[in-house]
Amino acid sequence: MNATNWEVGSTWYTMFDSSITSSGTHYNNDIPENITLLSTCRSAIGCILDTLPTHGVAIIPAFTCHSVAQPFISRSYRLHSYAVNKDLSIDWNKLDTLINSIKPDVLLIHGYFGFNTTKGHEQHLESVRQRGITIIEDRTQTMFSTYKSINAHYTVGSIRKWLPVPDGAFLSPMIIDNLIEDTPLITAKTSAMDMKRQYIINGQGTKDAFRKMFIQAEQLLDSRSRPHAMSSYTRAVLTREEINRMSNVRRDNYRILASRMTVLRDISVIFPSLDNSIVPFMLPVYIDSSKIDRNNFQQYMARHNVYPTIIWKCPDILLETIDPISLSIYDNILCFHIDQRYDISDMMKIADTVECYFKEIY
Repeated sequence: MNATNWEVGSTWYTMFDSSITSSGTHYNNDIPENITLLSTCRSAIGCILDTLPTHGVAIIPAFTCHSVAQPFISRSYRLHSYAVNKDLSIDWNKLDTLINSIKPDVLLIHGYFGFNTTKGHEQHLESVRQRGITIIEDRTQTMFSTYKSINAHYTVGSIRKWLPVPDGAFLSPMIIDNLIEDTPLITAKTSAMDMKRQYIINGQGTKDAFRKMFIQAEQLLDSRSRPHAMSSYTRAVLTREEINRMSNVRRDNYRILASRMTVLRDISVIFPSLDNSIVPFMLPVYIDSSKIDRNNFQQYMARHNVYPTIIWKCPDILLETIDPISLSIYDNILCFHIDQRYDISDMMKIADTVECYFKEIY
């Protein structure tokens, strides 16, 4: 990464200039048919729920984010969560018992970090379909992996988590017409991303300035209650992004960083290896909380301009019923950025910094 202010992690900064939307050539990726491109994934889930005859009972993963739960909450669903194992696979026995007990209308499934964490459950999920339960697959973290997807009724995903864009999500199979762009949100997000780019690449401005703008943009996003169309800027980036290059960079970065992490004690890499069907979203690890203070570790890394993230806080609505193993995932997981902004030298710097931390505490 060639930058004046080197750092790894946190929010995206712009990597394409504004003229990208006006030059309608050199498209690399075709947009599939029977798909709607929206501003956010939570609105995609909401659009599905609005087509269903009843808003009754739904089951979502115990390890998930608030934006997955929010569309159900706003439509007065009674929410339950299914248990997730420490390796982030589904505890099917518990899920099957839950389904038989509460008889849900909707089941939402999602994989984690690009890996096929639903593998081996195909027959179970087919039996769910046969019971008349609507299955939604959220492919936000697995959308570029090439393994066979589950047989869901609907598929959604948040594109903006993968690319340097201000918004972006998809919904399939469904066509929604007459959506408009969320111009205030796009303006707020691109302004924050532009300001961060000036700081990272050119050394201009301050972190506090662009962080404040990102917070304001997220507050604007959280206030939205109706769906909007994906912005023309995001659509242009999506069609021009070299997906093969992005995938290969992420795989290379992941493999290098995972190989350095796996030899460290008190850190456990959840997925130590990957094959070429996997395009990793991030590199997740468990921090042994009995020996390592996760907050202290994060603060140390931040002082060295590396920002591993706790991707999700447990949604409040799940806290009273969540199983202990799923809750422990929230308490111990930490995720490192390995995306296409970075290269192998950046991964080596991350690993060197982690090793220095452990040398200091032992």
